[in-house]
Amino acid sequence: MIRPDGARRSRRMPRLWFEGPGAGAFPFMLWERVGEICELTGRWQRAEAVYRRNLEASMGAGLAGLAAASSNSLGWVLHRRGRDAEAQSLYQRSRQLYRELGDVKGLSKTLGLLGGVCYFGGRYAQAARLYLRRLALSRRIGDIRGICAACNNLGNVAGEQGRHDASYGYYRRALDLAKQSGDLCGQANILGNIGVVHWSKGDYPAALEWFGRQAALAGRVGDKHTLCSAIANTASVWVQTGDFDRALECIERRTELARELDDSKGLSIVLDYRAQICRNRGLYPEAERWHREAIMLGERCGAKYHLCGYLLGLATLYEETGRLEEAREHNRQALAMADGIEERQVAGDCRLLALRIDAHQDRLGAVRAMRRMLAKEPDQARRAEINYWLYRLAGDGTCRAEALRLFQQLVALTPNHEYRSRIGELERGQPDSAGPAPVPVR
Repeated sequence: MIRPDGARRSRRMPRLWFEGPGAGAFPFMLWERVGEICELTGRWQRAEAVYRRNLEASMGAGLAGLAAASSNSLGWVLHRRGRDAEAQSLYQRSRQLYRELGDVKGLSKTLGLLGGVCYFGGRYAQAARLYLRRLALSRRIGDIRGICAACNNLGNVAGEQGRHDASYGYYRRALDLAKQSGDLCGQANILGNIGVVHWSKGDYPAALEWFGRQAALAGRVGDKHTLCSAIANTASVWVQTGDFDRALECIERRTELARELDDSKGLSIVLDYRAQICRNRGLYPEAERWHREAIMLGERCGAKYHLCGYLLGLATLYEETGRLEEAREHNRQALAMADGIEERQVAGDCRLLALRIDAHQDRLGAVRAMRRMLAKEPDQARRAEINYWLYRLAGDGTCRAEALRLFQQLVALTPNHEYRSRIGELERGQPDSAGPAPVPVR
């Protein structure tokens, strides 16, 4: 994803040193460039130290504009390291300074940064409002890179809301603008985001093509963070298609880079992938350990969008292994979080899992509730899954036939290993004693 405060700054350096009324001269732009290089190459601790030094010098010199810029740069590195509360505080300081200075471009960038905090915290409506304000301000002053960043981030929000065509339109517009401005880092990010749209639609070959382009360009410009994103995106495809050995190759590489970058959020994602693989292979103790580590990291960095999926994965494991109270509690937490951030896919999966848990004690009541859920469910994949569980729980032959039909339609479009597993079970005509339920890959 494009850095929410926009694409990279101009490479021209018309002025390296600044001097204010409160202190002597200091090389603000030189330090800023050093911070950017450290950030690009994954030396985030060093980048944080450099940006802090610039912020302190700017404030000591009484240069409000430079202090605001330093706050944004520092906040962005903290955000990437999962410290969103600190980042948000810095962004709010910058917003106030830019308003006092009447700096429209600086204010526009800061609104985008604040939108990023809201986005990763699952507050999508608030994020969209901030991105739209950034788009309007950027258009007013003719800031191409600002327009590009706003379009990209609006595409992110549209994708999370399930509006994939709108998301794709935003990304294509952003890609055109990134090419127009010569922003290679921005292009690499957007290539990956377009791949995510194809992934969401189940078009895995197209997704892999875009992720490959993302990795190639990120590697060419030396952007480690975007390269990590491409590797994790590729791993998600292999997890979904059941090619676990290839997924683990990507996970190992991504884990190594995440630890090198001190990227808690990225590390949590690949640990959850590892947990899913272990669970699908029946390695439940290992799966539980990886799920718990992913949850711990997700809680630490406040990544609610990912965290609700991690909690659902652990709840599913507990249901499959008969630890029903633990399953119920983790599922309750996942559902509350998913409802709070309007993550409808996870919320729907949580509600179905809740009925599966209830079925252990009240099968008839759970079956009745599932039939009511089925009557209102518009999503084909979840309709297939509900029919499957009605067959499992009630032995309903009609539901078996309908589930088989729906899964066959789905697998013709999306080579998902969970769909293939369901088809095999339904064709045999006898439900397996145990079988993993799909968990969304994050």
